[in-house]
Amino acid sequence: MLLAAVALTGCNTTPPRVEIQRVNVAVPVACQEKEPERPVMPTEALRPGATVDQFTQAAQAEIERRKGYEVQLVAALAICTRPIEPAPQQPLGLRSAWPK
Repeated sequence: MLLAAVALTGCNTTPPRVEIQRVNVAVPVACQEKEPERPVMPTEALRPGATVDQFTQAAQAEIERRKGYEVQLVAALAICTRPIEPAPQQPLGLRSAWPK
């Protein structure tokens, strides 16, 4: 009789409550932006024995060309590092799958 009473008291306890929680985890995503092609720099095309004036002119042109290339690189980096738009929130759990 005592054994039956102990066994029945075990059935009286409520089971632990299970709660589903959503946890957002950052997932790395590969960047799809292409790397801009590096332009040929004017000082690289100078022949040996170029005059100081030719070198100065090529160096001035190279500064402008490098600025343009830098703008392209910064734009590609900005595209790759911008935040990803979150997907629309969908309800979790089996209740959303069942017909109402």
